[in-house]
Amino acid sequence: MSGRMLLDQEDNQFSRDLNVDDIKLGTAYTSTVDIPENLANLEGVFVRIGVKSNSSGEYLYSQVQKLGTN
Repeated sequence: MSGRMLLDQEDNQFSRDLNVDDIKLGTAYTSTVDIPENLANLEGVFVRIGVKSNSSGEYLYSQVQKLGTN
């Protein structure tokens, strides 16, 4: 499998921004993302979530997770 576990806002093969107005603190949130064609044929992809405050230029990241694509 070709994949990288070091991912951030500059080093990634795909990213998606979410609308913060759709997220309510204390409730579950689900988002569906179509995997781009260049990644869809891989055995799996590494993902993580990054959150950035409007008062900082840095992201806070989740742990990297490997998700199967098939």
